[in-house]
Amino acid sequence: MPMSVTEGIGTIKEKGLHASLKAHYCGPDGKMEKEIGNYVCDAQRGDGELIEVQTGNFAPVQEKFISLAHISRVRIVHPIVVSRVIDLFDKEGNRVRIRRSPKKGTQWDLFRVIVGTPRLALTPNLIIEVVFVEEKQTRIANGCGSWRRGGVSIVERDLISIGQSFLLEGAESFRRFLPYGLEEHFGTAELAKACSIRPDLARKVLYVLSRMGLIQPAGKRGNAKLYRESPQKNVPVTY
Repeated sequence: MPMSVTEGIGTIKEKGLHASLKAHYCGPDGKMEKEIGNYVCDAQRGDGELIEVQTGNFAPVQEKFISLAHISRVRIVHPIVVSRVIDLFDKEGNRVRIRRSPKKGTQWDLFRVIVGTPRLALTPNLIIEVVFVEEKQTRIANGCGSWRRGGVSIVERDLISIGQSFLLEGAESFRRFLPYGLEEHFGTAELAKACSIRPDLARKVLYVLSRMGLIQPAGKRGNAKLYRESPQKNVPVTY
């Protein structure tokens, strides 16, 4: 029996990607929706670590993250979707089709959400965990969504599975994003080619790494800015 649009959205919202990750990282001994100071955290683990699941841009909540890090250790969990199933319904709630999206996220997508907060990861007592996930995205062809999707609205994102993850703590942990074999002096074009990413994303990577002090200006080649890797600093990093 096809679900109604209203019933479907309400049911799905209780099982969203954010809620599932929050419960997973909270653990059996933790508490969800924990009040800490002037904020409400997604969860607090049994060991006291605070969990914040951030699926979008970090900039709007940067102040919250920094404030919480003055109180307790904070883990920002950022999911990157490496596999997506799209479940499309019409506005009456009838399934139109279900398919797997050809788009696959990579670790480089992190820079799309942290470019507005390039030094947040330098905050003491704060770590970022990037986790690769598979999700189901439920959409409704109601004419109210983005023009890029032809007016189709995304009504929910459900977690299917959790894959590998890696931790970032302090500037030195971001050195992993400088690929082996990169030229001594490099710019947007060289990084984009070495990492198989688009030039616009490569520019975001260079901006963040430069603000962290991992790379420094090295002149120009024509109109293109060049950088070189900064000397490694003796900063403890947790993986």
